[in-house]
Amino acid sequence: ALAIYPSSVWQQIRQDDPRPVNRIADSLVSRRHLRRLGAFTSVEQLSNQGRLTIPPQFRERLNLLPGSEIYAVGCEVGVELWHAEMWLAESEAMTSHELERGQFELKADLDTGRQAGPSGF
Repeated sequence: ALAIYPSSVWQQIRQDDPRPVNRIADSLVSRRHLRRLGAFTSVEQLSNQGRLTIPPQFRERLNLLPGSEIYAVGCEVGVELWHAEMWLAESEAMTSHELERGQFELKADLDTGRQAGPSGF
């Protein structure tokens, strides 16, 4: 997905990571994270008509060809743009995860109840 944030949110995201230099010497994951933030970040402006142009490198990465169907998904602090097929797969994965998590929590609750005895205490 392509995440789109207002400038104020992006600044807050970056400020919440005040000392990335300390981690990059020891962590390949941290270096990749910073590389991704640098390479896949672009400041864009809305047009006078309120449109946002998606830069070519992001369109290519997301396989957004002319006429592609996309989903614009709100994510509390911004918007994510998803290729339709990828969004459907992500949506199924989220639903499956929630069901598995619910079953796990229910089993844990039932197991705790059994250990506590018939009164539940």
